[in-house]
Amino acid sequence: MHLFARPELRVGAVGHRFNQLPEAIRPSLQDTIGRLLGVIELVGEDSGAGRFALLSALAEGTDRYAAQAALARGWALEAPLPFSVKRYEKDFGERASKSEFRALMKKARKVSSHPENDGDDDAGYGGVGRLIASQCHVMLAVWNGAAAKGPGGTAHVMSLTLAAGAPVVWVSLTGRTPTNLLLPAKKAARRHDLDKALRRGLQERFAVAGAPAELTVDV
Repeated sequence: MHLFARPELRVGAVGHRFNQLPEAIRPSLQDTIGRLLGVIELVGEDSGAGRFALLSALAEGTDRYAAQAALARGWALEAPLPFSVKRYEKDFGERASKSEFRALMKKARKVSSHPENDGDDDAGYGGVGRLIASQCHVMLAVWNGAAAKGPGGTAHVMSLTLAAGAPVVWVSLTGRTPTNLLLPAKKAARRHDLDKALRRGLQERFAVAGAPAELTVDV
């Protein structure tokens, strides 16, 4: 009898930074992210996954909430960065934020930096968004419903994920909608043996919603 390792389910994380996350909702958002990762883990186990990894660029806010929640669950963490570490740290003004960033990098299974993008914000943020969207089986997105403002933003990465063929678990910040599941177009190719069972399991646990018009992107 041949024994095969069960595949790894890779979950992407994207969402707003603190400037778009009201302070009053942050504790509940942290709890929500942790709970949803737990739901995705259960679905993944039912779908045949035996291991779990989170892909996060470790920006302040959603990225780090998700990274901390994933590590707490014993998941692996991979941290693709948009720039060199030195350049990226300039995005984090407070010393405590930089220390948190470095601590999370030390806990990551893999950190990939891109110093070639240090002089081009669009290339950096757009590139890391494309990477996470292309490598995840499902994306966890904290999004306020606003249209994309540029490459690598939340709505942009959600759109890239759907175009690449993976579903998106959307946590709304407006309070007007529950956590919804956005599915890629039928023509989008499945990329992994887990996908069919994974999507079915997610559909059983979340309300399926159509992708809002604000999710538009050139692919």
